[in-house]
This record gives sequence, C-alpha cells and structure tokens, in this order.
Amino acid sequence: MNTRILLSENNAAAESLINQKQLGYKNGVQLLAGLAKLGLELESVNNWETDVLPHFKTDFPNSTLDFNLDSRGIKDEFKALEVFYNKNRGSLSFVAPTAEELEAIREKYRVYATVKQAEALEVVERVANDLNKLKSEFGFNLNFGYVSQLFYPLRQTADYKVEVSQEGLLSYLKKLE
Repeated sequence: MNTRILLSENNAAAESLINQKQLGYKNGVQLLAGLAKLGLELESVNNWETDVLPHFKTDFPNSTLDFNLDSRGIKDEFKALEVFYNKNRGSLSFVAPTAEELEAIREKYRVYATVKQAEALEVVERVANDLNKLKSEFGFNLNFGYVSQLFYPLRQTADYKVEVSQEGLLSYLKKLE
C-alpha cells in the first residue's frame, strides 16, 4: 500500500474557489427571492429572455415590457434584478454546494507524495541548503552558469554512482581564496 504524504496545500486558491461557489449560490438565492417578491416563483434562471421576461408581459401582451412593469408598479425593482442577473449570470448557482464538493475543491489544491517521493524531496532540499551554505559561508558564486562548475569535483563510477574525485576537488579548492 502506498502511503500518501501531504507535501503542500494551496489554501488561498482553494478558499477563493470555494468562496466563488458559495457566492454564486448566495446570488442565485437572492435573484430568486427578488423575482418571488415581484410575483414570479422559479427554481432557477437559465436565460433571462426566456425564463423571466415572458412572465411579465402577460397583463398587456400587446404592450411593451416597460408598460407592463409600470402598470404593476415594479419597473425599478425589475430593472435592478435584471442588472443583477446580467452582472452575475456567469456565476449564478441555484443548488447549494455540498460539503463533498467543497472538499473536492480543497483536495484539488493539495499535493501528495509517496514515502519514497518525500524522501527524494528531502534529499533535494538538503542539496539546495548545502549549495546555499557554500555561497553564504564559503563565497561560492551560485549563479546558474557557475553551479555547473560544482560538479567538477565529482565523477561517475563504473556502476553509475557518484563519487568525489580527489584531483577535481583539489583543483577546485585551489581556486577558492
């Protein structure tokens, strides 16, 4: 069985998406509540033109929408809801996000590794720390072009391992002040 180890988690990105999802639902509820106050009970609005407008032209079907809205005394409220819909239509949601959906978003922004991968990462981090120590304590130039020179004191063995080359190391150390 492969054990998963949590390496990192981008909480800010996950919470941002979760907030967007929750805001979309809140805005959907607000839109439906506003329409209900105007006398239209809906469960969702997919298209303002087809889902909402026809319901407000029923009193005087041959008249304009504005005339129908004025006759009911709801023109300002209707126009405010229409602006709200147009502003938020890309993110409106009419179904509350479930705990599972929210956890799936958080999970998407987590990075896991196996035990071996975590060990390899620790080795790489130690190498990076050691390289930084070479710079801070010994004055090595760690500009990208110079880092490759750090490999001169190393050589490959016949069985494809790495060992320190005494000649290369001495040559390299002589260059240090």
